[in-house]
Amino acid sequence: MKTCLAGWPALLIVAGMVALTSCAAEESMPVPIGVKASALATCSGSGDSKAFEKVQVIVRHLDVDGTGKKTFNKTYSYNGSGSMKVSSVPQGQDEEVTVIGLDAFGEPALFGRQSNTLIEQGASNDVAVVLSNYGGFSCPKGAAEYTHRLFPSVTPIGNDRYLIAGGLTTINTTSMTIFEADDGSRKAWVYDSKTGGMSKVNSLMTNGRAAHSAVFVPGAETNKVIFFGGTREMRFNEADASGFGWFFETNQAQQSVEVLEWTTGESPETAQFRTDVGEQLLFRKRVWASANVVSNDGLVLVCGGGMWNTVSDPDYDDCDVWDSLINEFIVSNVTMGLNRTAHSVAVLSGGSLPRLLFVGGTTATDRVQIFKASSEQRSGNGGNFLNYNPSGLGKVFHHSLTAMSDGRFAVIGGILHSEGSFQPPSADNAWIINVKQNGPDDYDISVDSIGGLGVGRYFHVAQAPSGKHLTILGGFSGTSLNAVSEARYYDEEQGGLVALSQDEQAAARGGMNSILMANDTLLIVGGINGENDLTIGESGVIEVYTPSSTPLYR
Repeated sequence: MKTCLAGWPALLIVAGMVALTSCAAEESMPVPIGVKASALATCSGSGDSKAFEKVQVIVRHLDVDGTGKKTFNKTYSYNGSGSMKVSSVPQGQDEEVTVIGLDAFGEPALFGRQSNTLIEQGASNDVAVVLSNYGGFSCPKGAAEYTHRLFPSVTPIGNDRYLIAGGLTTINTTSMTIFEADDGSRKAWVYDSKTGGMSKVNSLMTNGRAAHSAVFVPGAETNKVIFFGGTREMRFNEADASGFGWFFETNQAQQSVEVLEWTTGESPETAQFRTDVGEQLLFRKRVWASANVVSNDGLVLVCGGGMWNTVSDPDYDDCDVWDSLINEFIVSNVTMGLNRTAHSVAVLSGGSLPRLLFVGGTTATDRVQIFKASSEQRSGNGGNFLNYNPSGLGKVFHHSLTAMSDGRFAVIGGILHSEGSFQPPSADNAWIINVKQNGPDDYDISVDSIGGLGVGRYFHVAQAPSGKHLTILGGFSGTSLNAVSEARYYDEEQGGLVALSQDEQAAARGGMNSILMANDTLLIVGGINGENDLTIGESGVIEVYTPSSTPLYR
């Protein structure tokens, strides 16, 4: 069989840029692939990516159930000449292409991955891969006007793109520390993980906001991101004796909704915020509410979000339901039966009628609930909640909840409400919730305490590549604005959290947001390392983090 070599400079690596081109296949199988991959800069300010001497290209076929097998795996020397040949890649759909830059010792230095790739005869088989520092941080170039901010949202919007919006961008320290939303909080940006670029959305929100909820609702003709609630201001009183000095004034909280729309298939940077939804108001003002799509046709469930220092407010029992088809709230008839705020939600099962796992944010007995969506929601027959009180889980607020594999969910950090008040954050605040379904409405829920956070933290981020490799970054600790730099990793064999190497310590910050991207890297946006960050006009934090625990070969 012939291989496609003539005119095939397959992989070009020039000044930190990797470009893999393609040519037509001469036989039905195998065929060449074409990859364009750019290396992000480090976050040290040097602008250089890690050095590498070889490139390893791996192709893996993914089955419907998520399992897969390697179909191609070759390593090529890189001597600076800028060319190499790659061919004989088997055809297939739903292929995963991984590109690894290896250093002089054969250790991974750079990492890039692209999933859902179609490799077929007679096609260009182009694959876009962004290489980031393996076991460290890379910094995309931030868009103009993107400054430091607290509590922004980051939302997946399809095609490996992510929408960053809102956040508190200024500070007032005349009496106590007051974080505020200015015009910068009305802006939104798009990060493209295929190019490593960040660009500004042309339209502005009607109201600046932070600590809001945001969901993406795709459509055949129109894509939408809906923003619910949030606040224009967040206050921090270091002298608060309760152990948690953060609060907001009710008159600064948002009851409004924003809808960002763009034509399906067009660039999201062209999206516009609708101006005709101003009269659509949430049942209550909600800050850090949960918002989840609960139907295939765009129903969104919005729950909780009251003041956490008023821990038994019955006004927040009820949830709102937003209908994306008509851009209005509809009669929900959905009640949690208890008040939740500063809680967390994870998807327990997907499909047309998903089930959601609610954890924490309440002083009630039922600290865990499972929401069952209803097929008759538009008729007023809302979904309902199943209640659970597993032993071993404290009354935790402002924690993170991360879905892992095998029905496990990591509850990390946060603050406990005990003996009538909030307690300072503890390094012991780390648990694994195990959910086992026995029948349609029959679940066994147990809790394992894992501890080992090193230091108590809240307003941190936690993600789990491949559902197993839980990584925890940043946060604030104690009763001051002390930010945490130490990263932690959940080691299943050791059964607890362990510290990562010094090379993987982020710059100390809290109040950021993050998302696990489709390429198995973490996108981290926003956060501050102290009050001074909001008094300077420099670009805000946007980082791509590839933990050393990220599976390379699977």
